[in-house]
Amino acid sequence: MKRSVFSQVVIISVFCIVSLISIAWSSEPISLKPVPGQPDLIIESFSAPATATQSEMISQKIKVVVKNIGGSEAKDFIVAIILKGTVLRSDFPTAYHVLGSGQVADLKPGQSAPAAMQNFSAGTIVPPKQYEICAIADEGKKVNESDEKNNMGKCQFIDITP
Repeated sequence: MKRSVFSQVVIISVFCIVSLISIAWSSEPISLKPVPGQPDLIIESFSAPATATQSEMISQKIKVVVKNIGGSEAKDFIVAIILKGTVLRSDFPTAYHVLGSGQVADLKPGQSAPAAMQNFSAGTIVPPKQYEICAIADEGKKVNESDEKNNMGKCQFIDITP
């Protein structure tokens, strides 16, 4: 009985290794395509000021365009503007701090649209220093997408001053 189980494990292992080798040697590139029927949101373009004061309304200087590269419409979602890393408390590390947000009403497949930014500043709770500022489409994950991992756009640096 033990020998039979061992033989099956060996056969399955060999099959897996051969399969992986044949995939690696395949001349056809492997491409991941969006799931038909689901939206897929990406940040098509993003720009923010290089410097801003804590009290400055930087929301009006931030430009974000979101694109739906998926197969169905994405309805009414938020675009978050974030500062990467721990911002508020060094004893409570975080991946990012949401600075503010914008809104996109609806995006059909293949369509792009700018986010309508709400008014926000860095505020005095954000210590003056250099940060990476980024945009995340559907930060609250309201839209069921084919790929939830491609929602953050290219980041840039911003110096927050008093």
